[in-house]
Amino acid sequence: EAPEPQRLDRGNAPESTCPTMGLGPDRSRDLLSWFGPWALLGTLGFKLLVFGHRFHGGAPPHATVKSASLSFLFLLIAVTLVFRRKQRCSVAYLLNGLLTLCLFASVVALRFYGDVLSIGEVASAPELRFVWRQVLALIRWRDLLWFADVLLATLLLARTRRGPRPRSSDRTKRLAAAVVALLASALAAVPAATTLASDPDEIFEYVFQRRDVVSAIGFGPYVLFDLVQNGARPALWRLGRTDPSLAAETRDLQSAIGSGISSPLRGAAAGRNVILLLVESLQSFVLDLSIEGQEVAPNLSKLARES
Repeated sequence: EAPEPQRLDRGNAPESTCPTMGLGPDRSRDLLSWFGPWALLGTLGFKLLVFGHRFHGGAPPHATVKSASLSFLFLLIAVTLVFRRKQRCSVAYLLNGLLTLCLFASVVALRFYGDVLSIGEVASAPELRFVWRQVLALIRWRDLLWFADVLLATLLLARTRRGPRPRSSDRTKRLAAAVVALLASALAAVPAATTLASDPDEIFEYVFQRRDVVSAIGFGPYVLFDLVQNGARPALWRLGRTDPSLAAETRDLQSAIGSGISSPLRGAAAGRNVILLLVESLQSFVLDLSIEGQEVAPNLSKLARES
């Protein structure tokens, strides 16, 4: 005889398990909340270190880079510790994803322009429609490895159901831990700050290529430097009051340019067969740069190769 089917009591049914880890949903959520944030920040630090080697010929980075990068990592840890334990994985996931996207964009920009990306170039993003095929051709399959940890975290977060929001009263402990991480960030930044205060190579006084800044302090601190230099400072300058004398000089200059400026040097090179040009702020990325097989600056590139 066929065995009688057994009825399953839903009240005593075993708890379903997480399909990704073979654990109960509560247990898998606990593992993600405990180890997920630090794993994501650890892989992010590894990616920043690997990217920094591009500017040192594969040699170990300078002590200043290590100090500044460690300080930046402690700063990210402090930001993560401010949130509740159940929220930290999402915060670290967001930080890792944004900085990895900046890394990826800078890798492509380094191949195309010979320099890393800056927030000041966001306004020029529409111009990419003219060269998007050339930019796309510079992307390699191994570049997707930058997002390996982000994709893995996406799968784990998507397949692990959220539990009830915890009623936590550990705000004081969280803030205390964040303050400790901030102090560690400040202490780690001391060697880099003392070295860069003198700026022996005048990198920060005369910034010609942003890759020089990355070479000096690492990519993570460069992101903060770029946000202040090309993001926050111009915005605060626009909000502040403009010097009346400076505004008057600006109006006078604009009116002079509009009406045409008469210079005593006009026609000074007439009849000369040698003209020496001194060009300031001419970036080097145009040298040996070709778009659709046509050199952008063939004569300057030839002169650079023969010089």
